Amino acid sequence: MTQEALATEAGITWHFVSSIERGIKTGTLETLAAIAAALDVTLSELFLDVDRPLPREFNRITTALAGRSPEVQRAVLRIVEDALHLATLK
Repeated sequence: MTQEALATEAGITWHFVSSIERGIKTGTLETLAAIAAALDVTLSELFLDVDRPLPREFNRITTALAGRSPEVQRAVLRIVEDALHLATLK
């Protein structure tokens, strides 16, 4: 999702999104909740493991999903979540 698309969904400017991403500004709880909703995640998920570096494989997933519609991105996420659930059953 582009900064512009996220900003539109969250009701803020893309400049503000950029500033938050770069750590220049912080958002209010309401703004962060709007960003989480726009990303279709909870506030907890937005901050979960924020300090942990991502594995290299995540870059491959991000690249594969870049430019795809939000619907496709959510569908892929559901597939991954289902696969993780099945993996924990064994």
